[in-house]
Amino acid sequence: LQPGTYTLQFTRDGENWIDLPDEIKFIVLPDPQPKTRFDITAQEYGGCKAGDDQDDTGCIVTAIVAAKNAGGGEVFFPQGTWHLKDPSKTNLLSANWEFSAIVVPPGVDLVGAGKDSTKIVQTLDWKRPNGNNMYSVFTLMGNNKVQGIYFHSDGFALNSFGGISLALGKPYPSPDDPKVIENVVIADNTFSGLNDGKVTGMYNAVGDWGSPLRHIFIVNNQFQAY
Repeated sequence: LQPGTYTLQFTRDGENWIDLPDEIKFIVLPDPQPKTRFDITAQEYGGCKAGDDQDDTGCIVTAIVAAKNAGGGEVFFPQGTWHLKDPSKTNLLSANWEFSAIVVPPGVDLVGAGKDSTKIVQTLDWKRPNGNNMYSVFTLMGNNKVQGIYFHSDGFALNSFGGISLALGKPYPSPDDPKVIENVVIADNTFSGLNDGKVTGMYNAVGDWGSPLRHIFIVNNQFQAY
């Protein structure tokens, strides 16, 4: 259908049609423009390389900040394995970084080359300075898409708190944060978790801290974690 506003008719038998009220319309929107891509391997973000066993947190955070400053965009994770080792590098994005970890602002997407190609590994170093586990890895603030990524943990749940791969909203939001976490798409990902009854991955895949949620679409993912 061409973009525009269409009137509607209704039928019960396929032969007799009635017009629906004028206030009920079918609106076709134009295709959205592709978002600007922010590749975490770009030199301006730190030039991280996949599979070198080095910490990639700084490159990821810098690319997210660049996308945020541009008014939104797609943070792209090329094929390969990317390691999260130093959560202190996330504090560019959150005053409460030890609770919210990598904050993904509204309008910023996380996109990989496919769940069989792009892997993000949260290592055992991903802890708060006092030795306890971080609350989450990525914290989505609304109007985000997360697609085509394999999320793995080397063993997040080392104590009674398991942690969350993708958190919807912060546990301690600031007055400037969105009051509702909405329009989030989580699609075509894999979340590692339990294996043979042992915690070998992230304990929880997707969770929230009580913020109101609206229009959350979670489709075609593989969940091993809760």
